[in-house]
Amino acid sequence: MSVANLRKSYGPLQAVHDVSFDVEDGEIFGILGPNGAGKSTLLDLLTGRTAPDAGTLQWGETVQVGYYDQCSEELDEQKRIIEFVQEEAPLILTKDGVRVEAAQMMEWFLFPRPMQYARIASLSGGERRRLYLLRTLIHQPNVLLLDEPTNDLDIQTLTVLEEFLDHFNGCLIVVSHDRYFLDRTVDFLVAMEDGKLGPRYPTPYATFERLRQEAATLGSPLGAVAEKVPARPVRGENLEGPRKLSWREQRELEALEEEIAHLEETKTALLDEMNGAGDDYHRLHSLADELERVNGALDTAMTRWVELAALAEQG
Repeated sequence: MSVANLRKSYGPLQAVHDVSFDVEDGEIFGILGPNGAGKSTLLDLLTGRTAPDAGTLQWGETVQVGYYDQCSEELDEQKRIIEFVQEEAPLILTKDGVRVEAAQMMEWFLFPRPMQYARIASLSGGERRRLYLLRTLIHQPNVLLLDEPTNDLDIQTLTVLEEFLDHFNGCLIVVSHDRYFLDRTVDFLVAMEDGKLGPRYPTPYATFERLRQEAATLGSPLGAVAEKVPARPVRGENLEGPRKLSWREQRELEALEEEIAHLEETKTALLDEMNGAGDDYHRLHSLADELERVNGALDTAMTRWVELAALAEQG
């Protein structure tokens, strides 16, 4: 894909201003920036949903674009879930050449068989987003654009999405505020501000931010520091090296910290109660059983926290 001098304005607002870049096969990068910076408008321009005021956009002849936006407007609420998916793709050809029925694919995306015959109108907001995600991925695009994919998706669905992206061989462009998800899924990060797209810097976010600050110090965000960016890494390279925490694991680590603090508070309170129970042996026995349960939960949580914290340090 080649983009040159792309522009889009809404009245006096320049949503996208002179954006130019090239995307090679297999490139995977994320776009981040404040609300109103023009990120979603840029994706709409790339997919043809919005016509540019100026500039050119060229896709390769074999490109199949998949676009997961924030609206889910293409869901027909009167259709049953299974009908909706079957109309899109009654049989799905996997990467390994295996044909999978739509019903089985839906189970992978956490829609059990009985639920598949419900109407779309009965779905919750999160379930609709999951169905829309399935609709986007079911056509197996080789260019995939995701606009804030972590919004409104539960942890299980995000795990499914991460597994899909781990095996995705096409071009991927992700707009997101979620730094953990970006670190987990993309190779490069690009900042978009006031409708303009900056240079690409490698992930993780900490490296991206450091290089941006160095560039700002030099007074040339497109200058010497940008030239230090290494060539695009080959996905699947260095498989024996440390891996990054997944989005789910990062959230699990944060939840464990809160859980451990709560368990430690509970343990202290139980010990205080035991000290004040005197000769009430029935009460002491009950408190001792509860303390044993809390200690077991605390040991389990601490063991898992150590595992995830070690992975976080490696990444």
